[in-house]
Amino acid sequence: MKNNNEVLEIFDQSNAEISKLFWIAGCFESSDLQEFLEEQEDNFWKEILPEINEDDLESYREDDELNRLLIDNNKLGFIAEVGFAKHSNFHFNDKGKVTSGSIHPGIRHLRYIYAETAVELAEKVKNAGQEEYEKDLEQFKLKNNIPTNKQA
Repeated sequence: MKNNNEVLEIFDQSNAEISKLFWIAGCFESSDLQEFLEEQEDNFWKEILPEINEDDLESYREDDELNRLLIDNNKLGFIAEVGFAKHSNFHFNDKGKVTSGSIHPGIRHLRYIYAETAVELAEKVKNAGQEEYEKDLEQFKLKNNIPTNKQA
């Protein structure tokens, strides 16, 4: 990634939008970060930082020091809350390839992403956007009795 225009293209192609972004190295004592971390369920931690020990998580949570947990585990990068627009109403050609569909920017799949760098964050957004699109496509096919890649 050479510049922000490339990042803009990734977010546009992924139909993604960051609704919250924390750069831990730059805001580790922030009350906003602490509040955000306290609101998260265990699955958040397992999904974005699976290497953090569950016992440590509980101990830091009890002490209201979840931001310190990140620092002590050398997780000083970015945590992003990213919404991906929902896709539906797919149309296919005779060979089963998608020719068009609808995008619903007001309906979003919410994902949390941890990355050490802005470049890594953009790459993870790109990959997550593709995953969300593929999930929407598979769900549409199942709902409409269209053979899916999983059924083939």
